[in-house]
Amino acid sequence: GVLAYKTPAFKDIYAVGALVSAKDDNGKSTDATLARLIYKKDKVLLGAGITNTNKSAVSTTATKDYVRTALAANYSADKWQLGTTYENNKDHPTGDFTVLGVAGAYKVTPKATAKLGYFKKDHDVNTLNNKAIISNVSYALGNSPKQGKSAKLYIENEKHDIKANNKTTIGLALKF
Repeated sequence: GVLAYKTPAFKDIYAVGALVSAKDDNGKSTDATLARLIYKKDKVLLGAGITNTNKSAVSTTATKDYVRTALAANYSADKWQLGTTYENNKDHPTGDFTVLGVAGAYKVTPKATAKLGYFKKDHDVNTLNNKAIISNVSYALGNSPKQGKSAKLYIENEKHDIKANNKTTIGLALKF
C-alpha cells in the first residue's frame, strides 16, 4: 500500500511525501519513504526527489538501505515535449549506479504521438552498464479526459547494449 500527501502549491512549488509498504513478509510496516519537491509553472516542470528503501525490501542479502536521488526537468509546448532525468542510486545490492535519460514526444496528429528516448546507466559493475534507445508510436482510439477514460494502441521498441533487454511491445492501453 501507499500513503501519500501532496502539499498545496506555494508560488508554483509543492512537495510530495509518501510511505510505501510493498512486502508483507519482511516484518516492516514501511518498506520505502520518499520526498519530492516540484516546481510547475506554465510549460516548465522541475523536480527533485529522494527515495529510501529499507534493505529488507530490496534483497535478502542487502546490508544497507538503498537510496535513490533524482533530478528532473520537462518543457512542454503545443505539439511537443522534452524532458531529462538524472538518478543517483547508492547502496543498491548490485552496486552504485547513475542513470541519465533524455526523451521527447511529438504529437503528429491530434490522435497520433511519436516518442524517442536515450538512456545511459553507469554502474560500478561494468557488465551492468547499459545504453538504450526507446521509441514509441501511439494512436488514441477514444478519449474522455473529463471522466479520466481513454484507449490507445501503441508499439514500442527498445534497443539496449545489454542485448537480453531488447524488446518490442505492441499493446492496447486502457484508462477507466
